[in-house]
Amino acid sequence: MLQFVQRNNTQNTDDACIRLMQETGWDELFCRLLCLRGITDKKAAQDYLAPSFSQLHDPFLFSGMQAAKARIEKARENKEKVCIYGDYDVDGICAVTILYSFLKFCGVDVSYYVPSRKKEGYGMNVGAVERLHEMGISLIITVDNGIVAHEEVKRAYELGMQVIITDHHQCPEAPPKCEAVICHTVPGETYPNTNICGAGTALKLVQALGGDEAAREFIPFAGLATVADIVELTGENRAIVSLALSAVNSDNCPIGLNAITQIAKSGKKAAVTERDFAFTFAPRLNAAGRMGDANIGIELLCCHDSDRAREIAAQLDELNVSRRSEEQEIIEDAFGMIKQLDLTETRIIVLKSDKWNSGIVGIAASKIVEKYYRPCILLCEKDGVLTGSARSTSEIDIYDVMYAFSDMYMRFGGHSLAAGVTMKTELFEEYREKINEYVISRYPFTVFIPKCFYDLEASLSSINVKTAGLLESLAPFGEGNPKPVLMLRGAKFQKLQRIGAELNHLNGRLSCNNSCYDFVAFEKGYLFPELLNAESCDILFSPSVNEWKNDARLQLRVESFSRARIKDAKDFFAAKAELFTDAYGKNLHVYSEKPFTPQKCSEKLLRSLLKSSCDGTLILSRDPESAAYLSDFLNDTGCICDTAFFVPSSLDMCFNTLCAAPDLNKIALSRYFRIILCGAFSVYQAGALHEMLPDTQLLYLDVNANNNDVALFADVCRRQNIGRFYTNMNRIITQKPLLSDELVSSVCDRSGENRALCRFCLEVFLELGLFFSDKNGRINPNITANRVELSSSRLYRAAQGYSSRLLPE
Repeated sequence: MLQFVQRNNTQNTDDACIRLMQETGWDELFCRLLCLRGITDKKAAQDYLAPSFSQLHDPFLFSGMQAAKARIEKARENKEKVCIYGDYDVDGICAVTILYSFLKFCGVDVSYYVPSRKKEGYGMNVGAVERLHEMGISLIITVDNGIVAHEEVKRAYELGMQVIITDHHQCPEAPPKCEAVICHTVPGETYPNTNICGAGTALKLVQALGGDEAAREFIPFAGLATVADIVELTGENRAIVSLALSAVNSDNCPIGLNAITQIAKSGKKAAVTERDFAFTFAPRLNAAGRMGDANIGIELLCCHDSDRAREIAAQLDELNVSRRSEEQEIIEDAFGMIKQLDLTETRIIVLKSDKWNSGIVGIAASKIVEKYYRPCILLCEKDGVLTGSARSTSEIDIYDVMYAFSDMYMRFGGHSLAAGVTMKTELFEEYREKINEYVISRYPFTVFIPKCFYDLEASLSSINVKTAGLLESLAPFGEGNPKPVLMLRGAKFQKLQRIGAELNHLNGRLSCNNSCYDFVAFEKGYLFPELLNAESCDILFSPSVNEWKNDARLQLRVESFSRARIKDAKDFFAAKAELFTDAYGKNLHVYSEKPFTPQKCSEKLLRSLLKSSCDGTLILSRDPESAAYLSDFLNDTGCICDTAFFVPSSLDMCFNTLCAAPDLNKIALSRYFRIILCGAFSVYQAGALHEMLPDTQLLYLDVNANNNDVALFADVCRRQNIGRFYTNMNRIITQKPLLSDELVSSVCDRSGENRALCRFCLEVFLELGLFFSDKNGRINPNITANRVELSSSRLYRAAQGYSSRLLPE
């Protein structure tokens, strides 16, 4: 199940869009996208499309900047020993690089200290502070940490040292008392950029100390960190990233970043983009802190020797390969644990293991959030202590959620989408229970329905190659400035196929309102069977230009598909009658000799059940009539429900689903706490479900449905009819053994028989030993078979039983 949600859907941009169109001459779609981003006049649009250094704010707008500058200048004059206390992620590594390189250039006696992720964890710690004192450090400057380090800062002052804090993490109370605090989250702080990252904050300190020209040199590192730390790419941040990309793609690219480019891109000439910052540069630099020592990453970024830079880049590349392998192991391990959970009752996934690497669990948590659309906390256990990371969806502030239990932590920090935590192992079960109860009580169930966000609804006729180029000018894309995504309603497939070595992608051609375009959808191959049986789809896409032999063509890059509302359910499901017949035959295997009559479910009860929660209820429709009725009923009531054939669209989550022509052998039935049967089900099938799922509530919704499939299978069970199938099949395989599908096709092509009935009869003959399958899977006649009674076939008895005792009784 997937919901499409429009971003900024409360904004009326009509008037602003018209004015911007008149001022610029740009097309409506492009102007409306700008207006939705708050760009409503020509000057603002020009600034937005051409980010410049002038868009960076005055660093002295930070209330603590003047004091920080004065104290650092005093340290330089007095030749004091200064230490930059950093962090081991990309933001921290870049922040250390910026401030360390500048202060060293200025002649300051400066060093840096980055704690070990595994041994010390995030942020300042008293042991490190004491070691710095022993080294003769008199001034500590934190970057990307320190805003909650009250105990550590106090200890520094007890030892005669002083501290300047530069950070960007949440400040839940008054900051530590020190020489100066440069952090936009401090209560009362009025710095205009409320989303600046740690390296960006360090850049502002350099700008205050050395002026604009000094800051320009370090913008590539601040831009990389801004993307890697997933802060909003608006205003000053967007200018920083844009300037960083320009520098990296010029002859002035820093040696260390150039070395990563050469390793990762294998010498290819393609320009570095914000995606490269996020998925090429950041993982390799993060690998240093996650797998070993973050200092090697700082050495690379500070490097002035090309040969040494290439050596380090190669080491980081190898570490990144190891990191990916270890990450996959954690993800698979976590997925195994999640399968044991009741996800209808679990709104926040909290897991622990003594086998996990604390440096990697954050990435794994992101993958889990992506798959299950629930916040996730993964914790690594060692010596009675849990250390881990949390990630969340855009709809749940994980910092606020976790802060509610701050009394249970040894250490905690983060922001709305990500956080880090350390706590005692003995508190795990209590914590998992309490935080889940808190999330359930605090957030409505609707926020746990997977959502894809789009900017505007569009028509195919409103886009072309020129439009695609204009939309690219809105880059760099990222948090707060997402790549434009358009929504198209009611698209129909003219061509649909799976592509790729593992058939995990889709491409083809789709049409809507007399317009038709090629499309590609990566990692959506699993949707192929469902899309084949969809009347039409709503899609989310980005227009792109596909160039081939100097021919530029528009191609839609489809991000998501969602089955469109069925306009005429009766005709639609009637046209799919063969699917129901096929499913009927497959479900005959779900059979019990003990009949069971489920409790009756009314329409009123069904509506109430579906509106009470987004998951846990599975409605099985056994015939076209009941499927059509339910489809209209659910649409009219506005109930949250997925509609799918064979199996639910979401295999990982048990969302409320209407499953038409269900294949009971392939549905994870035990995941649902309520199953509602609708249409031509037998009491023997209900009996089998009751035996399989004793703790599942089994209900029956009585719908006046046509039992054509029941009649078909009852008719074929007559001796003379099933004998006809036997004669036709035996004649064919006596001449040449065939695979089962080949045999079924041959019989149907020659005699026009129904394929589902033919498959059913073949299974009966195999069960009775009249035919057998050889080692190559081909069906052969059993010339030594003895005479047998049809009733000795369990499948045959199931077909007879279904036709004799249908629900309701």
